[in-house]
Amino acid sequence: MMHDGVVMPHPPMLRALDQANAKLDFAPNIEEIHYVTYKDEEGYNIVRAMYFEDGGKTVRRLLEEGGADGTPLSEWVISPPHGGTTTPSMRDTFRRAQCCDVVLCPRFHGTASRHVTAKYRGNYTAIWNILDYPGIAFLHGLKADPSVASISDVGSPIGESDNYNHSHVRCMS
Repeated sequence: MMHDGVVMPHPPMLRALDQANAKLDFAPNIEEIHYVTYKDEEGYNIVRAMYFEDGGKTVRRLLEEGGADGTPLSEWVISPPHGGTTTPSMRDTFRRAQCCDVVLCPRFHGTASRHVTAKYRGNYTAIWNILDYPGIAFLHGLKADPSVASISDVGSPIGESDNYNHSHVRCMS
């Protein structure tokens, strides 16, 4: 899976996927298919609602009891998603629509985000929680290098979440 259709990976992630795919091309016992995500934003809203089924009330109560202030990013992540109420049957329907053994994809859409700016997790991690698929991360050794590629090489943002992602990339401009 090169991208989830919502947020494009940064150039180092795309290069790592290209390299891994090139190596898999030579593995005779591996059948490669182009994995296309299924209703990714819907799935992300379902899983976010399941993480904080009470709309973040418990987290807010614990913060208040501990005398701690929440951060804007914490408030964003615990607030109910745009999708509204989620039920286990919605999750199960979403799970049944997926079909594969292994998906090679980025663990995150890009290089490390600046503190308190990483809002999007989507299909790069969170979606696998709703599907209850195991995951493994591996290092690829590539680094963000503006002399090799910049975020502008990815093209124009493909939506609101990707526009936010582009606006917070500093090391690759």
